[in-house]
Amino acid sequence: LDMLKKALVEVEAEDVQRRERESTGEFNAGAYIRANNKLQIEKGKTAIPLLLSISGQLEVDMLGLSDTHLQVVLGVDEISGVQSTAEEVLRTIHTQKELIEREEELPKSLR
Repeated sequence: LDMLKKALVEVEAEDVQRRERESTGEFNAGAYIRANNKLQIEKGKTAIPLLLSISGQLEVDMLGLSDTHLQVVLGVDEISGVQSTAEEVLRTIHTQKELIEREEELPKSLR
């Protein structure tokens, strides 16, 4: 759990530094949304493999818990947003699987 917390704190710190570097001093809604999406993706890439490992060790589906439950159970406040990222990844995989099974062409965005 310490490794998970340290990794997520590092991801958030890198996000703050990136936003400061890229800041023009003016609010840019598009840049704000892209930065938030990138942060959630990075947190997911960091946390999901560790959550899967914890799930295997405890024989409990950690990704079935909400962000709030994960924060309480693991004591890691920085985990917010990871569960929704995991859901999006699974939804994309499921969509691709169905398209492959039906032998349909994958949308360009999913290739």
